[in-house]
Amino acid sequence: MPGFDFFKQITDQADFWKVFTPLLAVIIPLIGGGGLVGILMLWLNHRQQWLKQKRYREIPSGDFSFEIIPPNSNTVLKQLMPGSNDEDPLADANIPYLQRQPDRNVRQELERAFEEKLWVLILGRTGLGKTREAAQLAKVLNDEGWTILNLADRSGEWLDEPRQFPSKLRPNAKLLFFLDDLNRWVYHRGNPREIPKDADDPTQPLRVPVQERLLRTIAFFERECRNEVRVIATARNESDHHPDRPHEPSEIEKLQFEKYPDFWKRFYRYELDTPSDEAIVQLLSDLVEAAHLRAKTDEFSQIACRNDGTFRNIIENLRTAANRESVVSVEGLSETLDRTWRVRYKTALKRYPEARYVYDAVEVLRLLNLDLHPAMVEATAKLFVQQRGVKRFWKKLKLQKALASLIKSEEILNPRDGQIEAKGGQVDVRRYVLLVLRKLSDVGKKHYSQSFLASEFFNCGNALHELNHYDEALVSHEVAIAIYDEAIKHKPDDYQVWFNRGLALRKAHYTFEAIKSYDEAIKHKPDFHEAWFNRGLAFKELNDYKNAITSYDEVIKHKPDAHYAWNSRGVALGEINCYEDAITSYDEAIKCKPDDYQAWFNRGNSLCVLQRYEDAITSYNQSLEYNPNLRVAWLGKAHCYALQGNAELAIENLKTLIKLNSQWREWAKVDSAFTRIRNDDRFQALLNEHQNG
Repeated sequence: MPGFDFFKQITDQADFWKVFTPLLAVIIPLIGGGGLVGILMLWLNHRQQWLKQKRYREIPSGDFSFEIIPPNSNTVLKQLMPGSNDEDPLADANIPYLQRQPDRNVRQELERAFEEKLWVLILGRTGLGKTREAAQLAKVLNDEGWTILNLADRSGEWLDEPRQFPSKLRPNAKLLFFLDDLNRWVYHRGNPREIPKDADDPTQPLRVPVQERLLRTIAFFERECRNEVRVIATARNESDHHPDRPHEPSEIEKLQFEKYPDFWKRFYRYELDTPSDEAIVQLLSDLVEAAHLRAKTDEFSQIACRNDGTFRNIIENLRTAANRESVVSVEGLSETLDRTWRVRYKTALKRYPEARYVYDAVEVLRLLNLDLHPAMVEATAKLFVQQRGVKRFWKKLKLQKALASLIKSEEILNPRDGQIEAKGGQVDVRRYVLLVLRKLSDVGKKHYSQSFLASEFFNCGNALHELNHYDEALVSHEVAIAIYDEAIKHKPDDYQVWFNRGLALRKAHYTFEAIKSYDEAIKHKPDFHEAWFNRGLAFKELNDYKNAITSYDEVIKHKPDAHYAWNSRGVALGEINCYEDAITSYDEAIKCKPDDYQAWFNRGNSLCVLQRYEDAITSYNQSLEYNPNLRVAWLGKAHCYALQGNAELAIENLKTLIKLNSQWREWAKVDSAFTRIRNDDRFQALLNEHQNG
């Protein structure tokens, strides 16, 4: 790969970073972060143009991304509830389960919900105890012989349908998928994981949403498992926007119920009630005694009345009292969870002013999708220390003490909803990202396996791409490639590493090299259909459609029900004007997955080109049945009617399109498909409607 070997040789030199890192202190003030990025790009990449709008479909690596909890485990609650500590009576797993309402049994109600649907979603606002209810139910089922598959934060694997049934699972096992806090999975701050505005065209590669990947992952086990499969999930449902983050969608908006109906319609939605005052009093009594706290027990009823209605706020107030060694009372109560986090942050700053560096470090690492390892948090936090010389040395020592304290008192490595945001403000990630990547390399060599370190860089690159930091994303993917190269030296027949290397190479726009890497993966595993599929996508990027079709044929050979391969094969056939064959391919995709709206849409396009307008409209209608917001399907229908000279129906569909996105009004003004109806008064009125209004 031209330029990459030079980059690797330079940065592998022991003295390179020793010389270059101190220069950053001089370079950054002089030229700023943007200038530094520009200089590094000259070093790191020989290309002149960075294709900022290029997007890629992230294809499953086939690795299993769930933590497996076998039946009759005695550690279920500790594994499912974050921050659990055997010695901490305030740790979630150690807190006794309480009925939130005296006349209702939530656990039994959830069990009955499973009788109606096998997927149950517990909805409620932050701090209400959704995870606790889900975990308690999971424990009951685990004791009855169910295996729990927990979607854990740091699995290090790509979430998607596995290539084969995992060897660690028995095909006849009863499986319970545990999906906690779906909001954080489907949303990434800085980019709400919305499909970009030009991505309605399903022939374009794009990032596959978590909702779709979860759906087909669980569907795989529903097909392959010989026993029952259930899902228990939780999600926050606040409809108000956070005051500190007004530009972010609300928690309920992040879930995108209407956009992904196939996923969400599988769930029975259970709205969790606020706990009664009696339950809050009981919680106070139990935990004050267990944690040996001093308390004004006669004020517990008043505390319950003033509390914001969440269990979490009570628990965090008790933790505050434990940290301060103060008395639990009405006077010391922080009445809302948001205020509690703010008070706790200010308290941490009073004790250790350097705590702000730790909070900033956690924010940056979470944004970059990196592991909150203590060493990585410390290394990142040190980047925020501005002092020089002896002052800097003492600041770093105090920072270490602050981190140790926050890990113990605030469980900062397992942050709760709203905990980090309580500090206010947001870090300018771009200023620090290259330095963080360097720290990741140093820390990773000491604390991570080679495979995990490579996945950290790769995942970080993906996060940076979503944050629109394209140049820095390239750096991260380049480093991931270098680590994969090292891994291959030690195990040249590892087809998975070759495949992952190919994914990183495609991300870095080394498409030819990516194809070679996929070829190596296939050489060691000829039936590796994911590698064949990605090979096809790479050839498509090079406009080599014949080789792309050959690759898709191999996918279908090894996995005949791969609807996505049939669909991509149809697109490639259309590119070489083989529209009849393309339609046949789309028909096969639909046979495998009848609700594949992309295949229905693509089928409509091919029929439209062949001037079979009525059949095309039927296909577009099928596409819209499964995805009513697919704007280009409305456009396709409008085209067909316009080409037939049916102005009334063309305008009707165009109106629907413009309601979904008013920008299509400008596009319609120059769209040649509307030539036959362009002089129609109704058409002109629609085009000029916003001007007249």
